[in-house]
Order: sequence, then C-alpha cells, then structure tokens
Amino acid sequence: MKRIISIALSFILVFTLCQLVLAEGGTVHAVNDQTTLTSALTAAQTGDTIKLTANITYNSTIVIKNKSVTFDLNGYTLNVVNNAKEYTAEEMSGLYVKGNAAVALEGDGEFNVTGSWYGVFAECNEGESAEVTVTNATGIGRDGVAAQHSKVTVKKDATSSGSTYSGVWASYENTEVIVEGNVYANGERSMGVNADALASVTVKGSVIVNGENSIGIKAGDDGDVTVEGDVAVSGSDCVGAFLLWEAEKPSIVTVKGVIEAEKYILFEAEDESKWEYSLRDGKFGKETGDYIYYTYDSESFVYVSMFAGGSGTAGDPYLIAHANQLYNINYYHYFGKHYKQIADIDLDGYFGLGEGWVPIGLGESPFCGFYDGDGHTISNLFINRPYQRGIGLFGCVGEYSEILNVGLINADVTGRHDVAGLAAINGGLIANSYVTGKVSGTTFAGGLIGSNWGSVTDSYFDGTVSHVKGNETDNVEYAGGLVGYNSEGGSITGCYAKATVESEGPLIGGLAGVNLGSITDSHAISDVTGSYYVGGLTGNNGGIINNSYADGTVTGASQAGGLVGLNESLHPITDSYFTGTVTASDYYVGGLVGDNRGGSISNCHADATVTSAGDYVGGLAGSSIGSITSSCSTGVVTGGSYVGGLVGASFSNAGSGGISEGISASYSACAVEGEMYVGGLAGSNETPISESYAKGDVKNADKVGLTYTHFGGLVGKNIGPIGDSYAWGNVSGHEYVGGLIGYNEANVTNCYEIGAVSGNSNTGGLIGVNSSGANIVGSFWNNNTSGQDSSDGGISAGSVTMKQQATYDSNVEADWDFDTIWGIDTGENDGYPFLIWQVGAEFAGGSGTPEDPYLIATADQLYNVRNHLDKHFGQIADLDLSGYRSGSGWAPIGTSADTFTGTYNGDGHTIGNLFIKQAGASNVRIPAGLFGYTGAGAEICNLELKSVDVTGCYYVGSLVGNNSGGITNVSVSGKVTGEWDTGGLVGLNKGTIIGSAFTGAVTGTKKIEYGDWIGGLVGYNLGAITNCWADATVVSEGDNVGGLVGESLTAGIITRSCSAGTVTADDYIGGLTGANSGEITECYSLCMVKGDLDVGGMVGGNSGPITDSFAAGSVIGMNQKGGLVGSSTDVTITGCYWDKETSGQSTSAGGTGKTTVEMKEQATYENWNFITIWDINTSFNNGYPFLRWQNTEAVTVPAAPQSFAPTPGDGQVALSWTAPAIDGGAAISHYEVSSDNGGTWITASSNTAHTFTGLTNGTAYTFKVRAVNSVGNGAEASVSATPAAAPVPTYTVTVTNGTGGGEFAQGVTVTITANSAPDGQRFKEWQVRSGGITLVNSQEASTSFQMPANAVEVAATYETIPETTYTVTVNGSYADAAVSGAGSYAQGATVTISAGSRSSYTFVGWTSPDGVAFTNANNATTAFTMPDKNVTVTANWTYNGGGGSGGGRSTPTTPAAPSYKADVKAENGTETTLPVTVDKDAGTASVDAGSQGLDQGGSNITIPSIPDVDTYSIGIPVPDLSTSDIQGTLAFNTDAGNIIIPSNMLTGVSGISGSKAEIAIGQGDKDNLSDTVKAAIGDRPLVQLSLSIDGKPTDWSNPDAPVTVSISYTPTAAELANPESIVVWYIDGSGNVVSVPNGRYDPMTGMVTFTTTHFSDYAVAYNKVSFNDVAAEAWYHKAISFIAARGITGGTGNGNYSPEAKLTRGQFIVMLMKAYGIAPDADPKNNFADAGATYYTGYLAAAKRLSISSGVGNNMFAPEKEITRQEMFTLLHNALKIIGQLPQDDSGKTLDNFSDASQIDSWAKEAMTLLVKTGTIGGNAGKLNPTSTTTRAEMAQVLYNLLSK
Repeated sequence: MKRIISIALSFILVFTLCQLVLAEGGTVHAVNDQTTLTSALTAAQTGDTIKLTANITYNSTIVIKNKSVTFDLNGYTLNVVNNAKEYTAEEMSGLYVKGNAAVALEGDGEFNVTGSWYGVFAECNEGESAEVTVTNATGIGRDGVAAQHSKVTVKKDATSSGSTYSGVWASYENTEVIVEGNVYANGERSMGVNADALASVTVKGSVIVNGENSIGIKAGDDGDVTVEGDVAVSGSDCVGAFLLWEAEKPSIVTVKGVIEAEKYILFEAEDESKWEYSLRDGKFGKETGDYIYYTYDSESFVYVSMFAGGSGTAGDPYLIAHANQLYNINYYHYFGKHYKQIADIDLDGYFGLGEGWVPIGLGESPFCGFYDGDGHTISNLFINRPYQRGIGLFGCVGEYSEILNVGLINADVTGRHDVAGLAAINGGLIANSYVTGKVSGTTFAGGLIGSNWGSVTDSYFDGTVSHVKGNETDNVEYAGGLVGYNSEGGSITGCYAKATVESEGPLIGGLAGVNLGSITDSHAISDVTGSYYVGGLTGNNGGIINNSYADGTVTGASQAGGLVGLNESLHPITDSYFTGTVTASDYYVGGLVGDNRGGSISNCHADATVTSAGDYVGGLAGSSIGSITSSCSTGVVTGGSYVGGLVGASFSNAGSGGISEGISASYSACAVEGEMYVGGLAGSNETPISESYAKGDVKNADKVGLTYTHFGGLVGKNIGPIGDSYAWGNVSGHEYVGGLIGYNEANVTNCYEIGAVSGNSNTGGLIGVNSSGANIVGSFWNNNTSGQDSSDGGISAGSVTMKQQATYDSNVEADWDFDTIWGIDTGENDGYPFLIWQVGAEFAGGSGTPEDPYLIATADQLYNVRNHLDKHFGQIADLDLSGYRSGSGWAPIGTSADTFTGTYNGDGHTIGNLFIKQAGASNVRIPAGLFGYTGAGAEICNLELKSVDVTGCYYVGSLVGNNSGGITNVSVSGKVTGEWDTGGLVGLNKGTIIGSAFTGAVTGTKKIEYGDWIGGLVGYNLGAITNCWADATVVSEGDNVGGLVGESLTAGIITRSCSAGTVTADDYIGGLTGANSGEITECYSLCMVKGDLDVGGMVGGNSGPITDSFAAGSVIGMNQKGGLVGSSTDVTITGCYWDKETSGQSTSAGGTGKTTVEMKEQATYENWNFITIWDINTSFNNGYPFLRWQNTEAVTVPAAPQSFAPTPGDGQVALSWTAPAIDGGAAISHYEVSSDNGGTWITASSNTAHTFTGLTNGTAYTFKVRAVNSVGNGAEASVSATPAAAPVPTYTVTVTNGTGGGEFAQGVTVTITANSAPDGQRFKEWQVRSGGITLVNSQEASTSFQMPANAVEVAATYETIPETTYTVTVNGSYADAAVSGAGSYAQGATVTISAGSRSSYTFVGWTSPDGVAFTNANNATTAFTMPDKNVTVTANWTYNGGGGSGGGRSTPTTPAAPSYKADVKAENGTETTLPVTVDKDAGTASVDAGSQGLDQGGSNITIPSIPDVDTYSIGIPVPDLSTSDIQGTLAFNTDAGNIIIPSNMLTGVSGISGSKAEIAIGQGDKDNLSDTVKAAIGDRPLVQLSLSIDGKPTDWSNPDAPVTVSISYTPTAAELANPESIVVWYIDGSGNVVSVPNGRYDPMTGMVTFTTTHFSDYAVAYNKVSFNDVAAEAWYHKAISFIAARGITGGTGNGNYSPEAKLTRGQFIVMLMKAYGIAPDADPKNNFADAGATYYTGYLAAAKRLSISSGVGNNMFAPEKEITRQEMFTLLHNALKIIGQLPQDDSGKTLDNFSDASQIDSWAKEAMTLLVKTGTIGGNAGKLNPTSTTTRAEMAQVLYNLLSK
C-alpha cells in the first residue's frame, strides 16, 4: 500500500509540474462558437492555444499576424468559410498569415479554410517567415494556397475554382508548400501548381486540372515541383507541364506517375513560334526507369516516371498502372523487358481519338519481353488503321515472348493485314487471356490473334470478327473467331471463340480461318459466314484437330462444313464434333467436313441440319477421299446429287499412296433428301464399307420434271465392296431404288435391310439393279416391311425369321460372325441383328444389367440412353452438354409412349450446360427435361446438374418433365422456364423424390398456357418429397406457385423439406407450396412471398394437414394472406409457427405467431423432435430451427476445454483454459465452472478464465469447466487444487533408521526408505510415532505417505532373522502331540518321532514319501536328520486279530498287509476314522466319506502317507455336493495335496446324474507335456484333479463353487528371495499353460495354494518378471512382480512398466479381469461404441455382457480416460460381485470416517461403502480421494493385496 501511495504522489507531482510548464508556455482559450472564437483570436498572444469544445463554422477570415497560435482541434472541426466581397487579400482569404507568424494544429479533427479569393494566403516579406498548417484549403476566385517566403502544409487537398489561378501558387525563396492529398484546379486557363522564383511544391497525391488552355504544372526560375501521383489535365489546348525558358536558374519538375494532357509538355522558347509541344525525345534513365525532358537551355527539365515501379527484370518487373505507362513500352521501344500490370486500365480518351492506339512492337522491332496482366483488364482499346498491317494491342510478339493473364474488354480494332484484339502476329506464348469486342481486317483477322506462329492456350474471344477492304483492290480472306491464320508451327490448346465471323471471302472459321498447326481441346460457338472454305471451327485444315468441337451456324457457297470447310491434312481429325446448321449454295457441304481430301475422320460426329442446292452433301462429309471410322451423323441432309446421310460421295484415292480409305464402324441416323445418287449412309461409294449402318429415311426431292435415280437405304450407287452392314430407313425414288443399294457394281456380303422400298422401275427389296459380276452373298431383305417381293440379289425373309440367329447361321454361302461382328438380342435393335460395336460405341462399357450397368463417360453416350430405356446405367465422368445447344437443344430421354424405366446412377458426377428450348403448342404435352418421362420402377440418383437452361411448355423440369419413378440425391442449379407443371427439378411428380435440391430461377410464362403450377423443386405433386430443398427465385404470371412445390395434391406428401428465396405470382402463393391438399410434416420456409390472393409464408391455399412446421419469410398480399397459411379449410394444423416480425403478418389461417426472438428459441417448439429431426443453432440457418440432415456434420455438445490449469492463491484458485478442440459444430455460447466437483455450476467470468474466491486454504478442491453450445453442456475438464496462503507452510518429517526426512508442504507425497538392517536382522515394519499418517504399505522398506499439515515422526524397526526351519508332519501317531515329533526344525537337526501306542494294533514301521533315513524305521520311537525341506512321516499299524487255544505252540503266520485309516475331525471337534482302500498296483488310495459333516459346517479328512500310492480319492454322495448354497466344506488332506470341497460343488452343473461322486488328487504325468512346458516346470509338483460319478469320469466346471487346492512345495533359495514369482499354471487340453492369478506360495505353511472352478492338471512354476523402471527397493516392487508373474500385466513396452503413469479405464478393466480369470469375448457381438479393435476390445465386451460396467453414457466406455479411484473401486466391486468373491471382513470403518466422503458420486457409494467396511480400502490421511486418478503402481498394489491374501 505504501508503494501505491508513493506512485500516486509522484504522478500528482509530475502532473502539477506539467501544468506549470504549460502555464508558462501560454494561455488556453476554449471556444465553442463564432463569438468565442472571435474573442480568442483577438486575445491570443504568441504561444497561446485556441481549443475547440464544439464544431464551429466561422464566416469570416482568420488573420494571424506576427504571432504563433496553436489550434487544439480536440476531435472537432473548424470550418472557415469567408465569402466576403472586399478587395484585399487579407479580407478575402479563409486564413491570412502575415509576418513572423505560425498556425499549428494539434489533436484530432479538421481545420478547413475557404476564401472568396484564397484559401490560405501566407504573405511574408523577405527576411520574414511564416509556417502554416491546415486540413483543406479552397480558393473560390483565386488560389487554394498562395505562399510567399512561407511554409504551408495542407494535410488533405488544395483546390482552386478560379480561372487563370492555381491550386497552389508558391513564389520566392524559402517558400515551401506541401500538399499531402491532391491539388485541384477548375477553370479556364487555370493551373494545378505554379512555382517560381526558388519556391518548391510537393504534392503527395495527384494534380487534377479541368479547363480549356489549362496547365497541370508551371515552373520557372528555379521553381521546383514534385508530384508523387499523376498529372491529369482535361480540356482543349491543355498542357501537362510548362517550363519557362527565360529563367535565372533552372527548374526541375518530377512526376512519379504519368502525365495525361492533350499537349504533353510545353517548353518555352525565346521565339514563341518555336515553342515545342508534346516533346518526347528526351533522354531515358535506364537505371531508374524514368524519362527526362530538357528545355532548350538544357538546364530545366521534366523528370517523368515511365512506369509505376520495378526495374524490368523477371524478379522485379516494370509495373503498369496507367494507359500512358502501357504506351511507354511502345513509344520508347522498350520491348525486351518484363512487365506486370497492377491495375485495370482504360484506353479511352487520348487513345480513343483519331487512329487510336499504336500497337506495341512492329515489324523488325517485335515485342520480345514478358507481359503479365495478372488478371487485370484493359478496356476500350480503339484502333482505326484500315490501311496498315500488324494491328492489335501488340503488333508483333516475338519468339520466346510471353503474354499472360491479359483481359481486353470492349475492343474496337480495324486494320488491313494481321489484325487482332490482342496480338496481330504471335511468335511466342499467349496464355490465359481474352478479348471481347469487335475486330475488322482485310486478311488474317482474328479476335485474339491475327497470325499465330507460336502457342496460345486457355484463351478466348467473345465478339465479332469481320472483313473490310483497306483498298478496293484487296481480297478479303482468312478470318477466325480466335485466330485468323494458324501456321504450321502454331498451336491452339484449351481455347474457344464465341463469335460472329462475317466475310464475303474464303478461308473463314469460327475459331481459326486456316489451321496448318494444331487445334486441341478447343471449341467455337459461332455463326460463321463466308464464300468457300468455311467451317464452324476452321475454314481450311492442313494440320491437327483433336478433341474439339463447333456449335452454331455455318453459311457459305461451297466447301462448307460444320467443323472444317476443306480438310487437306494427312493428320486425322479425331474425337471432335459439330452441332448446328450448315447451309451452302453449291457443292461439297458436310455436317462435319465439307470436302475431305485425303485425311481420316475418326471418332467424330455431327448433329446437324445440312442444306445445299448443289452436289456432294453429307451429314458428316460432303465428299471424302480418305477413311471414316467410328463416326456418325444425326439430323437432316438435303442436297442435289451425291447426297448421303454420312457422306455425299466416298471416293477412292485412285492409287495415291499412303491414304487409307473407306467407311467402317460408322452410322447415320439422318433423314436424307436429294435428286440423284442418294443413300442413307453414302450417296455414291467407291470404297469399302464395313460394319456400318443407316437408319434414316431416304427420299427424292419431289421436284417437278426430274427423274430421281439411284436411291438406296445404305448407298445410292455403289462400286465398292460392302460387308456386315444394314439399312433400316424407308427408301423412295423413281429408278434404281433398293432397300440397301440402288445400283450396285461390287460384292455385298452379310448385309440386310428392313425399310419400306418404293420406286417406278428397277426397284428391289435389297438391291434395285446389280451389275453382272457382283456377288450378293448372305444378305437379306424383309419381305414383310419392304413391300417388295423381289430383288436383284439377296435372300427374302420375313420379320420373325430375320430376328432369329439361326437364319444367318444356316446361310450356306457365308455364315455370319456372331462372335466378333454381329449380335442378336430381343432387347437390342428391335430384335434384328446389330453390330457388336454399336453397344460398345454407345457406352464406355457394361452390359446394361444391374450388376454390370452401361457406363456413361461422354455426352453422346448419355444421349444413347434413349435407345435402352429399360437398362441400367452408371455415370463415370463429369459431362458437358454444350454440344447439344443448337436448335431446340437436348431431346429429353423417354416419351409418354416409351418411358424410361431403368436406373441411372450419377455416382456423384456432374452434367453441365443442359440446354432445352422447346416451342409450345396448345395441348401438345411434350415434356422438357434431361428425362422426359420416367415410369414406375425408374431410379435416378447421385447426380448434379449445373448451369441448366431449360424452356418448355408442359411438364417442364431440369431433371424430369413427368416423373413416376424414384429420384434420390440429385441437385440442380440454373434456370427453368415453363407454362404448365414446371419445377426446378421435376415438372409433374407422381413418384418419390428424396434428398434432392434446386437452386436458381424458375419462371412461369403465359404464352400458350396460364403459367400455373410452378414450383422451386416440383410444379405439380402427387408423390412423396422427403429431405429436399429449393433456394430459388420463383416468378409466374399464373397461380398455384410455391417455393418448393406449385401445388401438392391429396396424394402428395412433403416431409422434412424446406425452401428459401422469393416467390412472386398472382393467387395461391406459398413459401413452400402454393396450394396444398396433401400432407406437410416437419417442413419450413424462409421464402419472401408476394402475391394477390391466398398468400402464405408456407402455404397459400390449404386443405391438408400440416404438422410441426414453420415459416419465417416476408409475406405480402392483397387478400387472404397469412404468416403461415393464407387460407385454409377445416383441417388440422398442429405444432406450427410463423415469425410475426419478419413476415409482417400478425394473423394466419393456422399456426401460432411468435416474435423473431421466440422463433429462435428451442423452447418455443413444443413437442418437436430436437434429437433426430430438428436442431437449432445460432450460427446456422440464421438461428431458426433447421433439419438435421441439412447439417452434414451432426451438431453435438462441445468437447472438453483444453489446457485447464489452476493457480492456487490465498483463499482462492484462479482457473484458466483454452477452447475445446471440437465445438460440436455449433458456436460456444459461454463456459460454466464448478468448485465442488460438478455439484454446482456457475457461468464463468470470461471465456478463458475464472477465479473462485472465499475458499478454505489447505482444502483440496476439484474444479471443473465445460463449454456450452446450443445443444447443451459439453464434456468436462477436471483439475484439483488446494488454495493456500503464500508462502506455503512446510512441516518436518523425522525418520529414524532411514532416509527421506525433511521439510514438506501439506499434500506432498513423501517417500521414506529404511536403512540397511544390522547383521543378523531384517527390516520388520515402519512405526508412526507421531503425525497421524497412513503409510501406503508399512511392511515395505520403501514406502510413502501424503504429508499432513503437521510434523511427522516415523521409525524403521528390525527383527532378528529367524533360523530357517522346515516342517515335520507326523501322521498316524497316537503319542501326545508334545512327543510325536511334529513341529519345525532347522536343517541338520535330529528329529525324534514317536508313534505312541494303539489298542488292538501293532506298530509295523515308519514310512515317508520324502526319502527320510530313519535310525530304525521299525522302532515306534526313532529319529532322523532334518533335510532342507518340509517332511511328512507316517506311523503304520496292523490290527492284532484273534488268538489261538490249546496246549501246543501256535503256528507262525505271514504278516497281513498293512491296513490304513483316515482320520476325520469334524468342525464341532469330534474325531473318528474311516477305512482306506489301497490299490498299490494302481497306485491309488480311496476313502468313502459318506456325509461327514458337509451339512454341519464341514469336516477335515486326512489320509496317511501310503507307500507306492500317488493318487488319493474321496467318495461323497452327490446330494451332499448339490446344496443350494454352501452349508459346509470338506477338507481332504493327502500326500499329493490338500483340497477343500464346498457342499454346492455340483449345484447347477449340467450332465451330473448319479449317486456317488469321487474326487481325486494325484501326481500328474509330465511325459505328455511339451519339452518347453516340461522344462519350465522342472521338478516342481504337477497335480491332477478329477471327478467321476458312479465310476464314470465327468468334466467339472462351476464358477459359483470354487475349490481350494494346496500343494506342499519347498522353494529354492532363489525362489524364496522372490516368493511372489512362484505361480500356478493350469495345463489346458492342448498342453498350453494358463496362469492362475490367485495362485501363491505361503511361506508359513510351505504350501502353494490356489482356487479353481474346473478340474485339470495344475503345476507349480517360477516366473520372475522384471522391468527397467521398477527398482528392487521400490515400495511397489513386490506388487508389480506379483501381477506380472501371473500375466495380469505385460508392462507398457520396451521393458518398462511405467509405475507412475496414470491408469486408464481400458488398462484397468483388462488387468482386473485377468486378475480374476474373467476371459474376454472372442467375437464381441454387443460392445461399447468406443471399444475399437485393440487390446481391450474383447474385455470391454465381456464387461458389458456381465454387467461389470454399463459405461459412461451413450454406449461409451471412455477406455483412454484416466480412471478415478471411485471408478476403479466400483468396477472392482462389480467384478467381485459377479464372480461371488466379495470380501467379507469387517474393519469397523464406515464412509463417515473419511473427510471427503461427500465427494463420492451416488453411483459409487455402494462399492466404496463395502470396500471400506471390509478394509479393502484404507484411505490416506483420513481421505479416500474418490475423484483422484490412480497410478499403475497403486493399481498393482490393490490387486496384490487382494490376490495374495
């Protein structure tokens, strides 16, 4: 506190001193209006401050003379506006400063001055100095700033509005004006900056002047001007910069931007007639990238930056930000540098006048640099140079140059030769660039490039390219939408043109006029007009065309083609197509190629209307010398002679080498009309035709006066061989008419026709006339369909016959190849033979079955779906339908008569650019959509349609016009327009639509119908719509219009769907559906709805039930309008709501209105399902409820906060944390904290910290924190801390006979270690002499305890190491116990034993199984030397029998075999004997126990040691072993071992039937063991336990009645040092060893004891396991060694156990179940959700199945979570309860004995109560620490304590 007071006094002192200093510096005048300011200005003296306390407008001049004043703006604005009409500068300035004066500013705010003449006038005489600062300065009649011998700073702008004056005028030495903003001058003959007579002006912005005869900068007589921005002067006769010639000293003008003016720079000469304007021949400063313009005296100059920055290198390119800087590249011929455009540039203005722009790089000086437009644009390029060549933004681009990322907008370019928007001639690389606008030239004209000798990639042109004549004698030719002429070395890749290309000349193309190079992956969507050599892509091709297409119209005189006019290339045209119209007036006209001379056409197609009045007209090629393979044509072909569906005439190359020829694997579906030589495939053919077909009709042109000859369904006139081909079309002509060929001169093999044939003469079903010598082999015509009963060749057959393969197999002339060429299937080709490639070509693979669907990889393959409407399809690539945009566009798949009933799986792919434009006709119900009609059973799924543009009349939808099938997971974007039943996805729906959506615009029009039934998703619904949505602008001129559905009928069901967007129409308008009589359940709408009558936020007119739905959009209507429903009949509307505020409606024909706040609260929505259907989240759906399927990542509660840490203090704990790693998908609203382990919660004081105060020092608290989102409370983070005053007190630990003492704080774990014991002694235990602590284990030499808040004294105690003794057991002795000899003896001691005496019995000798050497075995009292092991000896007796009589000697008899009796001692103390039956041959001894005390508490039966016997058994009545619970036990003691048998041993065991049970224990057979196991057991005991019922061996296993077994064992010295490693192994049926966890050696009895629930072989073994991190002296060493030896743990890897590591729940459950022999489930059927597939998986399943654990909630176990003590003891309790081994002891303690018992959760109290009572839990320092975690060492100790008892 003293320090705080001291600091405060120091601060007051300093502050006071500051005030004194300020007081000495001047007076502060506070002003708040004009009056107080006037007074302050009058009173102010040098050093005073005028402080604003309000905004002030001052309507007079401020005059400061010979004094310095500071204006403290204090955050306010002072506007000085002086409109005085006086006649002096002082009176007509905003601010007038005179003499030695200063005006300074401080504080935030503005000081703006405006004067009727000057804004600021700083007027000083020589020798005086003024310094002025203002914010803005404006001179109305004269200068914004006028300065003489002064320094003026303008923080923003200086402006002049007066003619002949300046924004800034500065004169005389020591004058400096700085304008931090811009300088403006507006007026005739005005100047931006005028500096002379040694003055300097700096403008940090730009100088902007507007007015005739104006000047940007005027400088003379050493007046220097620097402008960091641009100088822009507009107006006639204006000058950018003007330097005076007559000057005493030179002037320097520096412009760092550009100068824009009609006259660039004016240099004054002595003779005004010699003044020079726009002089640009100065000197270029190469180091700086600037240009210097000198006056005639070579002293004054203008220094202009050519560029906006950079040095022209690749790493530091020149920067282009202005048109002038772009122009400078050319003007200074600086062509070899690197440039980068950094701003959009407009070339309008100066460069839009006269002839316009001068191209960069011409002729011998091409541009050889690199220009990167960086995505910026250059607009309004104008060039009008019709007599010049090389016209474009760039004239000539040299080799190795690059032009990248340039966009030209609204270009208007006219030139003569080599004319283009971007580059007239290109020899380098042009990439990612485009041009829009128009280009006109005489030759070599292209939208982007005139002549291309280099590469152009990823670029386009959009506009018009036309021909103009520079001279009347010029020939116009070579024009292309993108490139006029593409040379041999030119390449065009990934480019397109969307152009109108118009010319009266030849060599015209939509993309390139001529192509001699390569065109790849490019297209043109163009209307092309020319004379000859006209093509949609290129007019003349001599190069490569691959994977390219054209769409549009092509018009020419001759040699006109949809793709290529004339093809002269020997390179093939591949993978290309044309769609549109080709029209010509003369010959050689084709849908793809007009005239093909030597090139091949492969995998191409045309869908075109081809029309010509001339000859050689074809659907694909007008004429062809070359090969056509795998190509096709569709559409209409009309011409004169030589007209074919595929090719007008196919010519032989007549011996020209190297040119393949013919038609193969191709077809035509064109309708063909002509006058002579007309065919469905070829009008005339000279080449081979194979595996091809035609399906279009062939007819004559029906012109009066003509004779139509040579008409054929396949070929009109044929002189080439034809094989394996067919024709389907109808054929009509006059003469030489045939279903396949009209007139034939070549062999025909294996062909057929089925079309109708009609003609006047020479007409035949197959061939009209066949020339002699031509063979017609294996070919058929249909005598049913052709109408012909004869043919000049071929075989006649009926329709049925022709659909049978046998017809063609039985042909003796030439069997058809149905393996590799032909196929026949009733489901294909209407049952007629088809070419196998048809299916292969139609699709990318598959067979059309559900298991092997046809694969769709191209638009054409999608089109072919219509040929297989009942098949199954899978899309394998994204598709683009741009090729189907001509005419009416895409033809929908499926008609009302032939619906699509198959399946179509888009597999997540897209279909782009679907275009349909159908003209409507009244009541002509032609649907519009990708699919027209889908029938019941049809399925369309997993598809996205993008950029759709669909227009129709009836049944209009982007996906399906009329749907009766299923649609799942389909989304569409784009626009849909229709007049009846129109929806964004489906027009009319009678099927199901699930998980689908539409975004875009849906429009209803009224041309033929009324614009009714229009919906964002579905127009008219009679089906089911589930989990769908629409976000659409829905507009209609009609009724029944909705954001999702136009009208939903009674059969219609709309479930869990929603809509957004706007809906505008007339009547029955709804955000979800316009009209509804069906069911609406769990839906919502956010649409803005506007209409006239029956307008509702969800439904306009309703007569169906609506449940659990809401609307929150704006609703505007005239009548019957409502926030939810506009009008409604008497139907049920349940659990529905609308937003009264956003809708603007307080009423509705159903539902409940709520405020916006209420609508965003979950509590509002009574009985709604917010678990599986709805959700609500402030960060989603604008806070309104949303459907859970909308959020693909389910919103859950947050995870636990991270980095949770406490900082204890005096009576408080400060907590800190960071946000959870997972917020659950919803924003975290706040955090809650608890100081009582979650008992009570409060809101945290911040989102990262909270401090609990008022806590008790020294008390451990468990703190928790959790994040809360809209779902609820998140997972908790927990930490414990103990508040304590600083410093923390320590307490003394005194250790006697040990180490570890010292000073320790409360709660610290103190480890103490005993000193080594004195000779002859060993450590006994620790004694707590004071301090009241509880040691972890007082019997361990190294142990620990928790430090209490008091001193502690402990001492290690020792005991004398007893002499090692071994036990002597005496059986069969009847001497007193004191003299029988039984007891403990050291090795080597003499042991005296006595048999005593026994009535009617005679002692017959001593025996021992332990190899004892008796002094005399036949003496009743004898002795032996004690060996180093436990010993059993047995006194043997024989019964005396009866005696003889008479007077003679008795006859000696052979001694009878000894008989044995078993001693029986009852629980009540009574003793008796039972006879023992011995079979020494079998090595067995047995006793029949009868009911010896099992029902009276138990008995102890001991059989004496019997020589040659190794197996002992006892017989017990089965009922005595089948009690409902344990009524007693029987202990059976033998040389082989002891066994304790419970009375319920057989209870519940299946398969037990009989009267007598016999239980045996004996030596096991080691010979049957594996060598490994045999070696591991060594000479240690192996016992066999068995059960037989009535003499029949019986398996026994009973987990409810364990049997205890003890085996006598003498360990070795090494084993005695580590007795915890002596274990018991169970030998299973396969000879494998399984550790018995409870097996242990008891040194007090010398026995190895274990319990088991099944009988088998059991062995004593030694399994010592050690870990690197478990020291021998550690307090937990024995415990860890014990559980490791039994396989309960294997450590944590790398030889470590990690004793101090926290135990996880997964680790504990495994160790617990292993410890008690509970096996894991091998094949878990029902497990916890987080069980995974790891080491604990099977154990978790077993724990769940046995009810050991029910998890932590939500079917989770949290196996990786650290386990708390209460969790551990609860799981232990549950496991012991399940196996019936709950402890029974009573320690006398209860939970009340522990101070933290209240922290035990309710679910743990039962377990903790029992374990405390039985002493299993002892606590520490009076605490149980239930929520503390447990280390692995502590867990080992718990198990050791339990298992080693």
